[in-house]
Amino acid sequence: MIIAPDGIQPAEIKKIVVYKGGDAPAQWHDLVTYGIIDIASKQKTKIKSRTLSAVGKDLGLLEPVRYTINAMPVAAADLRIALDAIGEIKITRATPEAPVVTVAISVRPPKPSPPDPPGTIRIR
Repeated sequence: MIIAPDGIQPAEIKKIVVYKGGDAPAQWHDLVTYGIIDIASKQKTKIKSRTLSAVGKDLGLLEPVRYTINAMPVAAADLRIALDAIGEIKITRATPEAPVVTVAISVRPPKPSPPDPPGTIRIR
């Protein structure tokens, strides 16, 4: 499942695995161009999510659809994305030159941290 960069708290992390290429699980090979960070949480967490194909159906798209996430093509339409991770969706309709609809999903950037309260001193 794809989540927003701030979708999990450090204290909730059980294990992190970084995939840099061919070592990624087969279902993720089309996403591994820049690497994948697989985060396992300590407890099961309920995250509202949808498959990419369900997102396409919600948008009323019935024809063949191609999906991209942050400009990277995704072959597996059964990949899930957390609803709060979706920053923007752009649809490029099919044309005679390009007979497939493209759904470009941008993952939202992390929310900025709140400012430190007045009088806070940070030591590095």
